[in-house]
Amino acid sequence: MDKRYFAVKLIPSRPSFAQDLTDDERAVMQQHSAYWRSMMAEEKVLVFGPVLDPAG
Repeated sequence: MDKRYFAVKLIPSRPSFAQDLTDDERAVMQQHSAYWRSMMAEEKVLVFGPVLDPAG
């Protein structure tokens, strides 16, 4: 099977999203992170994580 590469960018609902998550947002982001950690453990992704770029 050929390897395919994709880049995914999460666009937050507001600029301060990472600093002022609601409890519900925090729970969803924890699930999001757990999913990507499992994909990393299965060697289905090369790298993941936040990129804090002030220019967006």
